[in-house]
Order: sequence, then structure tokens, then C-alpha cells
Amino acid sequence: MDTRIHIMAAILCAVVVMASAPTATWAEPRYLDGWPAAAGSYHDSSPAVADVDGDGRREVAVVAWDGRLHLFDSRGRPVAGFPATTAARSGERSSPVMADLDGDKKLELLFGSADGRLYALDRNGSPLPGWPRELAAVPAGPAVQDFTSYRGLEIFAAAGKYVYGLHANGTAIGGWPARLSEEASGPPAVGDLDGDRRPEVIVASGAEVSAFTTSGALAPGWPVTLDAKVVCAPTLADVNGDGRTEVLLGTTAGSAYVLEWDGSVRAGWPQKLGSTPITAPAAVGDLDGRGELTLVFVGGATHLRGANLGAFTADGRPRPGFPKHVSRTIAAAPLLADVDGDGFPEILVVTYHGSLIAFEKTGAVTSGFPSKLRGSGITSTPAVSDVDDDGFTDVVVASQDGYLEVFAADSAYEPTAHPWPMYAGNHWRTGKYLGAAAKRQTFALSVRSGGVYLRWRADPRDDRVGWTIQKGLKDFVTGKVLYYELAAVEEQPTSSYSYRDEQVEEGTVYYYKLEERFTSGKVHTYGPKAIRATGGAAHAVSAITRCYPNPFTAQISIAYEVGGSENETTTTTISIYDISGKLIRNLVHENKTPGKYIAEWDGTDAGGAPVASGVYLTTLRAGKNSPPSSKTIVLIR
Repeated sequence: MDTRIHIMAAILCAVVVMASAPTATWAEPRYLDGWPAAAGSYHDSSPAVADVDGDGRREVAVVAWDGRLHLFDSRGRPVAGFPATTAARSGERSSPVMADLDGDKKLELLFGSADGRLYALDRNGSPLPGWPRELAAVPAGPAVQDFTSYRGLEIFAAAGKYVYGLHANGTAIGGWPARLSEEASGPPAVGDLDGDRRPEVIVASGAEVSAFTTSGALAPGWPVTLDAKVVCAPTLADVNGDGRTEVLLGTTAGSAYVLEWDGSVRAGWPQKLGSTPITAPAAVGDLDGRGELTLVFVGGATHLRGANLGAFTADGRPRPGFPKHVSRTIAAAPLLADVDGDGFPEILVVTYHGSLIAFEKTGAVTSGFPSKLRGSGITSTPAVSDVDDDGFTDVVVASQDGYLEVFAADSAYEPTAHPWPMYAGNHWRTGKYLGAAAKRQTFALSVRSGGVYLRWRADPRDDRVGWTIQKGLKDFVTGKVLYYELAAVEEQPTSSYSYRDEQVEEGTVYYYKLEERFTSGKVHTYGPKAIRATGGAAHAVSAITRCYPNPFTAQISIAYEVGGSENETTTTTISIYDISGKLIRNLVHENKTPGKYIAEWDGTDAGGAPVASGVYLTTLRAGKNSPPSSKTIVLIR
């Protein structure tokens, strides 16, 4: 965020007393063990969450104002070698990037500092060879992308009037740096605009927006000039599904823009968010599961009267219930993540004063929110992930009080339900929405406190009578699952349903089907789904248990388990599909005995050709009586 805007926001917040937003009972966060943690002081840097060392457990990174990079394990303990001291000069820092820069299948940490340098550190806190790299001015923040698909990752950072393109070893890419007409207003975004599978680098400077090709030259149609200064990073997304990428930006005049791939303004845009300046990047995701993206902008980082939250369709129409006015200052970007367990993302915003608010797609405040945080003076965007790897969603917030807070949300962790989970969309900070809009899972199982917890979502209907839950056990003589009616659930005016089955025994596999019943007598059946009750943790029978690293660049490991009786073989298939359901490749197709296995995918199709960046689905099918198991994976090139 621009330093002048940050200072202005702090002054305004110090002298103006505002009502809480919106009126609701404050909820206390359920902190994970070991959290909150003390992480230096004064955070403008947004946290990043990923598995840095490849051990299957995620770490949390944040950069403090004093120049030290902090890295914590899932229990809030500093990782050996951290905090890592880089430069003595204090000042505003960029948000850290987590990426495999040296090709060792471990993640390195990259960030810009107030001494005008880019730092790249390994998982032990030591600088990589060739780093740090000194730039002409303070870098606004780096983004990482694979420009060539065979030479490794490239790094892009805006500093002063230049945009730098660097190889992973710190050397300059040919044709870079590119020059801007004014000082860069924020970090770059990186992604393919025109559909030729060659990324562009998009940067705002003053009221101009520029797009550069891989050679460092301006792309045709760029730069373009907007109605006022831009002080935030761009967001990139194919909002209309035509295979080309649009650029989302807001201006200090409160105008929300969507630019086409060639720099022209998309029909229906710009849209105004009142008089509040837009100083944070937009967020993008499918709120309904209907295949249509919602574009979310927030304005008001310096406004005396609070902030405005806008949610728009691709053609610029406000969603019903929006815009929303929030009477507290918001200086951080919004997120889209499922925090109530209904399988659909909510809009998350954090206020400067230390409250986290979640809004439904209707504009209503989500049950259990707002949450009152420990810290205040929050200008950095939170992150959503599964920090402790317990299968449930966690929220990470850094504040200027020096707190790094991690607390649990009431939702099972499913990446597809979190379309925009951290600043710039991902821990490469590309600013690019990688997934096409896709339907969310409507029926999910999990284990809590020894019982099986069922959740599902459906919009209210006048002709629906209610729901019936069928529970089954396998007859190992015949191999068939025998079902009986467990419970009847009445129709309700809300769209989220849940049921807890406490009649379970540890180690037993249970099957569930959900029946939707209508006045006409018609019945829709969902499932079956299988789960094993195992003392508070759950894993599916014949299921994909883990995919790592995820997102990945070169290769991903798909861990899976095949169930069944001892010495019995089961025909097992592991397949990769794109987001449209097209089969990309079969990784495994053979008979397997019960046990744990790992399959590897190198991001190529059945013919050995590399596939494009994006969201893919890996699916396991094992035997006729076990339901398929799927997980979402993200490839970033």
C-alpha cells in the first residue's frame, strides 16, 4: 500500500471514532494451539501460507517493519534460522512470495525491502546465491511466474519508474527492466492476457496501466489511462470465459475498472463505489457455484465515513444486496473463502480497528461474524489455509501491534471453496485468478468429536418437502452396502444444512446418501460417500489423502489409499481432468492391494505435451463399491 495513504489512514483512525460495522454480537476467535504469535512489530506485509520444506506441514511467513522475515510452524513456533535479519533499515516491506526458485522441490522466500533490495532466502533463512538484488528504488513487491516453461521461474518487481524482470538466480532477463512514465503505484500482476500462453506483466503507474510482453516491450493497446491515480496492484481473471484475461483495477476516484486484454474498457464498466478511493486489489471467485464469476472491490482506506464493498457481475451489474457500507475503515484487500462450511465462499474483509467480517453472497453478515481480533491497526490482507493440517479452514491475520493470529473457521478445508484465499490470490503473488468458475461440492462428510458430521447446501424451494439421510454398512459376504433411514431433515428457509451422526464406532466404515424429496414425489439422490470414524480424524475409504506441493510448478505427488480386505486386489485408476471435465491423462490403471501409494504427475497430457496453468482435478476410482475420491490441484507455469 502507498506509504502516504497508510499514514493518512492511521491519522484518520486515531482522531475519528466510528461505529462498529455492521451491528452484531462480537465473536471471539478460536485460536489454534500456540497462536497468536509475536512477530516483530508493525505489519503492512500480508502473510503467506504454504509447505516450505516439503514435510507435508504448512508454514506461515510474514515480514515485519524492522526488516526481519518471520517463519512459523503450524504451532506458532519460529522455524530454525528465523526470524531472518536482512537489512538494518526499517520501513514498509512487501508481502513475501513462496516459490521454488532453485528447483530443489522446496520453497524459497522472496520479498522486497525498504533498502531498495529484493531478498531471496532458503528455508533456513540464508540468502540464495546471487541474492539480494539491488534495485533503483524500493520495490513495490515481487511476483513469480514461469515465462519460458523450461528455464525455471522468473521474478518481476516494480521499483520506482522501472519494472524488473529477473531469472531465479538474480540475473536480468533480456529486454528488462522496462521503463514506466511515472513511479509504479504497486506490485505487478503476471498472467496471459491474449490467450497465446505467453504471460504479460501488468503494472500501474499514476493513472496509467501498462502491459509488457516477455521481451519487456509494451503489448499492443497499452498503456491506457484511467480517470484517476491507481495505488493498488492489478487483478487478472477471465471474467467471461472467452479464453482471454481481463484486468481489474480501482482508482482513487472510487472507480472500479475492468479492462479487456487489449486495454479497452469492458462494456458496463467503470462502476463507482461512491466517493471512497479504491486502494486495494480486487478479489474474484464464483459465489454461487453456477459458473459465473463475481468481482469484489473495496474502497475507503482513508475515508472518514467508512468503506464501501462492491460485488459485481462480469458485465458490471451490482449483485443484489450490494454495495455494502461498512462504517469502519478498511485498508486491506478482500478475500473470497468459505468460512461457515456451506461449501460456497463468503466475502471477507478486515477492518483497520481489528474486526474480521464475512458477508454472504446476498450481502448479509455471515453467522458467527464479525470476529474481534487481538491486534489492531490492520492494513495487511489476511490469508486462508489449513495451517495445522487438520482438515479444517484457518484464518491468518497480521497486525501493526505485532500479532500474528491464526484461528479456526467453521468449515472443512476444500481449496475449491476458497477461490481468492490470500493477497494477490496465491503465494506466488501473481494476482491471477487461476480457476474457472466451477460448482462447489453440495454434500460433504467430516469427523468431529467421534461423530460423523454431514453438511450440504441448497437454495430454498417451495416444492421441496425435505431431506432424508440414508446410512449404510457393507455386507462383506455379498460386497453390497445395506442402507437404512437414519434421519429426516425438514425444509428450512436458509440454504445451509447440517446433521451430526453420533451413533458411530471408531474404525468402522460408514456410507451415507442424501435424498432430496419434492411434493411431486420426485427424489434427487446425492452420494453415496464413505468415511471411516477414527477418533476425531477422518479419511475416505480408497481415497486421495494428499497432493503436494499444491500449487505446483514441475511435479506433484498424489498420495492415496486403497481400501478393501487383506490380500484382495482392486482395480485402481488415478486420472487427471481439467476444470471442464475433459480427461487429460490416466496416471494409474492397475490392480492394487490395500495400502498407501503415491502417484506423480509432471503436468503433461497423455501425449507428453505440457498443459497450461490452471486448476485440475485428480480423481481416484477403486472398485465398484467405493465412491470416487477427488482433490483439486493447481498448476502454475
